[in-house]
Amino acid sequence: MYSDLVNIVLPKIQAYWSQLLQVNQAIGNLTFARTCTSIWGNGVCAAVLPTETCGAITINPKYLAATQVCASSSTSGCNTLAGGPGVSGDIVIFTSAQAGASGAPCGPGSSTIAYASPCILSSNDRPVAGLLNFCPGVLTNLYGRLNGTTPQAPNSYNNLISVVVHEMTHILAYSSSLFAFYRDENGNPRTPRSSNGQPPQDSTGAYIASPNTTLITTTERGYTVQKIILPNVLARARAQFGCPTLNGVEIEHAGSSGTAGSHPTSRLWPFDYMAGALHTGASIDMNAVTLAHFQDSGWYQVNYDLAINSRFGYSAGCDFAMKPCLNTPAGTALAIPTDPNSFCNSTTGSIVCVNQRTASGVCGVFTGQTIPSLYRYFTPVYGSPTGDGMGGSDPLMDYCPFLSTAAYSSSTTGDCRFTMNSLNAQQSQALETPTWIHPLTSRGLLLSGHLSSQRNPVLGPRWI
Repeated sequence: MYSDLVNIVLPKIQAYWSQLLQVNQAIGNLTFARTCTSIWGNGVCAAVLPTETCGAITINPKYLAATQVCASSSTSGCNTLAGGPGVSGDIVIFTSAQAGASGAPCGPGSSTIAYASPCILSSNDRPVAGLLNFCPGVLTNLYGRLNGTTPQAPNSYNNLISVVVHEMTHILAYSSSLFAFYRDENGNPRTPRSSNGQPPQDSTGAYIASPNTTLITTTERGYTVQKIILPNVLARARAQFGCPTLNGVEIEHAGSSGTAGSHPTSRLWPFDYMAGALHTGASIDMNAVTLAHFQDSGWYQVNYDLAINSRFGYSAGCDFAMKPCLNTPAGTALAIPTDPNSFCNSTTGSIVCVNQRTASGVCGVFTGQTIPSLYRYFTPVYGSPTGDGMGGSDPLMDYCPFLSTAAYSSSTTGDCRFTMNSLNAQQSQALETPTWIHPLTSRGLLLSGHLSSQRNPVLGPRWI
C-alpha cells in the first residue's frame, strides 16, 4: 500500500508541481546545513547536533553539507565533518506513515489522512525540505476503496490526490509558519527582520507576519479575522468577487490549531483545494487566488493556466466577501443570501444543481443544532428556540447553508461523476443531463495527463 503511494501517486504529483511552479534553481545538488548548537564569536560552529531530523524522520548524512567544527576555540581544534552528495532537486519531501498518540493527528480515532510541514529553509527562506506523513489507519481504509470495485473508488483516488497536493502546499508556501518569511518580487523580506535575522515572534514563539505587507487582523461580522493583503492575492480576489474595495483575503478562523490560520476561509472558498475540509460531491478548485500565494511568497513563478477558478461567489460583490452569508433586512422576518447562487435559505428539500455543477443537491439547512449566537441566521424567521438551531452544519463555513450533495438512497451520494447517480432529463429535477459534467480527465488537479505546459519545468520535489 505505502509503496504504491510512493511509486505511483507521488510521481504524478511531482510532475504536476513541475508544471505549475518554477523556482530559481541552485547550482549543483541540494544539501542541508547542519544545526550548530553553539557558535564562537566569529560565527564558527563549536558543536553540532549529533543527528539532523525533519519531524520524526532522521535525515541521512548523505544529504548534509560539509561543516567545519572547532571544539577548542574559534581557530583551534577544528575538523570538517564530511558532506554527502546531496540530491538533484528543488525540495526534498520526507514521507512516512506513522501513527500518532491519542488526541494527536493520526492518533486512535483520528480522521486525518495526512499532515505536513516545512522543516528546512534556504538562505532566501524558501522551504527546501519538508515532512509529509500519512496516517496509517485512515490510509488503509482509503486504500481499500481505491482498489475496490465500488463506484466511490474513482472519487477516493481523486480525494487522495487532492489531500497530498493540499499538504504539499503547506510545505511549499501556504502556512501560518511561513507567512512571515515571504519575500517581495525583488527578494527583500516582506516582514522586517529582528537583530537575529529572523522575523519577530510572539510570546508563544510563533513568527509574526507584517501587518503592513502581509497579514492584517480586523473585526468583521462581530468577530476577529485575519486577512492576507499580499498584492497578487488581493488583486485576484477582488477580480473573483467583483469587489474593488476588498481589504484582504480572509483566512480560516474556525477549527483546531491545525486548521485555523493556515487555510482560506471555507465560508468563501469551500471547494478550494486548500480549504480546511472537503465537501462530498463538489469538484475541487485550484483558485488563482490561492495560487497567488506562491507568487507573493517571492519564491516561485506560477503557471496560472492551470488554475481552476471557483463558481462559488464569482462576481457576487463586496457584501458576499465581507458580510454575513444571510441577512435580515430592517422591518422583515427574512434570511436573504448575500449571493443566492452560493448560499441558500430553502427548507423544502427541493433538488437542484449544486453550484459546482458536479452533483444534484439540496439546500443544507439543518435543525436542532447548537449554533453560536453570531450565526443564528434563521432566528428572525422562525423565532427562538426553533430558529436558534437552524443553519448549515459546517462550523468552518460559519454555519452558512449552501447547496450540498443530495443522497438518493443509502448507497448513493448524488455525485454525478458516479454512473449510478447519472440521471436523464426526465429523472432530473434540475432538468440537467450528465453531459454538463466535466470529465475527470479535464480537471487539472486530478493529474490525468492533460497538464501540458509550454514552460520549462523545474526539477520538482524528490521523495525520500
